[in-house]
Amino acid sequence: MHARFDACYCVFGVCSRYNLDEHAVLLVGFPAMPTPDAHLLTLLHTLPPLLLQNTLMACTDRDLAMAMLRFSGVERELLLGRLAPAKRDRVREELTLQQRVRISDAHYKASLDAVIRRLSSQRGQQPVRSYLRPCRTPRRGRPPRPLR
Repeated sequence: MHARFDACYCVFGVCSRYNLDEHAVLLVGFPAMPTPDAHLLTLLHTLPPLLLQNTLMACTDRDLAMAMLRFSGVERELLLGRLAPAKRDRVREELTLQQRVRISDAHYKASLDAVIRRLSSQRGQQPVRSYLRPCRTPRRGRPPRPLR
């Protein structure tokens, strides 16, 4: 039997879930690059707790839920443990909704990248809204009125 190990770098005991045969990695000569999931977990471990909590609280519930969609139970609790109780409940609710819907890889990657980009930046970024705000159509000769 060949030994099996993780192809991505293990940082703080957190590894991705892509196992390869040791010979496959030896033929290539170096391990694969870390996955975005592993990069997010690395950020969760390395950032100062106060900065991490403030940044996660500023992320949208939907992005956090989608970023955790492929995490194991322990990894989810690591991220959820950094949130305030009300935000934690909202993210869990959003996570149950996301698990019932078919999410494309592009949407998953976009949400995961948004959370990683926000955690990696030194200054806060405005969240990307996933909806368009409705506005009234202009009448003839009049400017549109804003919604109240």
